[in-house]
Amino acid sequence: MKSQNPDEYYDLSVVNALDQNQVMKNYVPSVQFVTNNDGNIYKVILKWYVHDGTSYVAVTDLSQFWLAISRLTLRTSTSYDTNFDLGQTEFLLDTPIDPNDANSYIGLFYGFYVSEIDCEFRF
Repeated sequence: MKSQNPDEYYDLSVVNALDQNQVMKNYVPSVQFVTNNDGNIYKVILKWYVHDGTSYVAVTDLSQFWLAISRLTLRTSTSYDTNFDLGQTEFLLDTPIDPNDANSYIGLFYGFYVSEIDCEFRF
């Protein structure tokens, strides 16, 4: 959103994902990494939570989530960006990730029509 102040271009308060109490206003992911027999990560499972005013609760009906989200992408140290399909909560990696490799990482990028969040997990 263009700011009214000529010295600023974007009004970041419009896309702030935290409320005045530093509670996330949007969906919050929980990421589970599943390993194979070699100890390498081969699957990523996402669960989503929202704050109900008291605590974060798991979202069991994701239909509103899929309407609100504009981007959900997974990036790893061994692959390019891969977009999640509508309704997808599990993702099988093309190439398993060795968590003992200092260069390994998994990135989760998700955005809503008002904000975008990037998370990177390094091992």
